[in-house]
Amino acid sequence: MTAIVVRARVPEFIAALKQAFPALEPVTQTIGWNIERSWLARSVDRWGEISPDTIVMFGLIIATLGAVKWAEAVGLWMAKRWGEYLSVVATGAFIPLEIYELIEHVTVFKVILFAINLAAVIWLVVAKRLFGVRGGRAAEEAENEEVSLLTVEKAAEVG
Repeated sequence: MTAIVVRARVPEFIAALKQAFPALEPVTQTIGWNIERSWLARSVDRWGEISPDTIVMFGLIIATLGAVKWAEAVGLWMAKRWGEYLSVVATGAFIPLEIYELIEHVTVFKVILFAINLAAVIWLVVAKRLFGVRGGRAAEEAENEEVSLLTVEKAAEVG
């Protein structure tokens, strides 16, 4: 149902944006910006060339990503192990796209973003002992138990 509404409304939305430009002209002229020849006008023209089906597809992709991020946030908030796994998978899911972008055209910015993303995934896997790294869940539980016992012993010594 939403897809039908979007398909019908996209041309109207683009037309409304183009009609708004003259109303913005007095404001933009005071700061020395020609809105008719700006990147904004070119972007609106390009948006008009995108098919409504493509816009619906992008909307579905964004909604899915939002749902995954919401589930990840809930899992991490509740301190669930599956939240940590979801975090690694969601972060690492963009690595193949970043590699493709680097193959197509290398820039310093893309290399830095790729390095940060890769480092984040590696740190999460190692620090949280995911996928069996550093002994996995059993080693993490043993470490947490040891820390709990030390806390109790120190509290007993003080009292």
